[in-house]
Amino acid sequence: MSLKYLKFLSKYLLKQLGQLDPSDVLGPLGLEKKRSLGSRMLPAFGLFGVGLMAGFGAGLVLSSKLNEMIGHHDTHDHAEHSE
Repeated sequence: MSLKYLKFLSKYLLKQLGQLDPSDVLGPLGLEKKRSLGSRMLPAFGLFGVGLMAGFGAGLVLSSKLNEMIGHHDTHDHAEHSE
């Protein structure tokens, strides 16, 4: 091997190593980069928010039906007491 070829080969290898992503090295080993706190907490807060909205909506639907049932019952009782 000539010295010129070794220089070319070393420059080529350094260029290729510079283009490597950490996931290219960790992936074949079955590893991955550690996720940041924000990337772990954001989906949790989103899911919590969706649960809150669903619970709030269900509460509004159920309370309106419950108020209708109680409201009709109360007006009937008030009519009997007023006579």
